[in-house]
Amino acid sequence: MKKIINLEKDVKKTVPIVEAIFLVPAMIIGIILVIALLSAPAAISALFSKNLKNRMILSILIGIVFSFCGIWISYELDISSGATIIILLTSIYFILNLLFSILNKKTNHFYFQSAYYYLLVVIYK
Repeated sequence: MKKIINLEKDVKKTVPIVEAIFLVPAMIIGIILVIALLSAPAAISALFSKNLKNRMILSILIGIVFSFCGIWISYELDISSGATIIILLTSIYFILNLLFSILNKKTNHFYFQSAYYYLLVVIYK
C-alpha cells in the first residue's frame, strides 16, 4: 500500500514551530529596540542638562536628529534602519560620556556648562 501524504496536516503541525523559532525572537528584539530608542536620547540629554524641562526638549531634538541620520545611513548602506539608529545613538552616548569623563574626573554626572568651560580651557592652554 502506498502512503498518501497529507500536506495540509503536516503544514498545520509545523507552523507553530516556525512561529516559536522565528517570530517570537523577532518581536523581542523589536521591543528591545523600542526601549533603546526611548532611553538613549534621554541618556544623552542627561549629559548636558540637569533641568528636567531642558532634558525633555533636548532628548526630543536628539531623537529626531539621530533618527533621520540613522535612516539616511541605513538607506545609503542598505541595512536595517532600526538597528542603525540605535547603534548611532549608543555610540554617540558612549563617545560623549567618555569625553566628559576625561574632561571632568571628579563625578559621573556632566553638564553642558562645565563641559563647555573645560573645552575652552583645554583649547586656550
